[in-house]
Amino acid sequence: MAHKPDDLLSRLVKDVDEGGISLPITVIVNGILITGEAVPRKAWLKRNAEQLEPPRMNRFVRAFEREHDRLAPEEQHIHMAGAKAVYGQIMVPSTGGAFRVPVSEVSGWTLGEMRSVEGS
Repeated sequence: MAHKPDDLLSRLVKDVDEGGISLPITVIVNGILITGEAVPRKAWLKRNAEQLEPPRMNRFVRAFEREHDRLAPEEQHIHMAGAKAVYGQIMVPSTGGAFRVPVSEVSGWTLGEMRSVEGS
């Protein structure tokens, strides 16, 4: 369910994108906790395009490249690397993934990344 985007979160996303920095963040989207690193859109797109290398994926790679060349700073989506969705004590995917989250879908957020606790 879309909300009015949090102005502070939108500013943070823009600063990450413009500054070329990464920042640990945890967000709540549709009741699901997602934790990882907020990264610039270009880094997220490059990482995803590299995973789409087989020739049959060329049209998707081109779409990622077109988005990569867009000049306006990102404010509408949080691009996350090493992101994990938290279900109880389980985090998936275990190795983290590249998530793109609309800022308007975020109902809560905090700086910092959640870590799983082994043996509990």
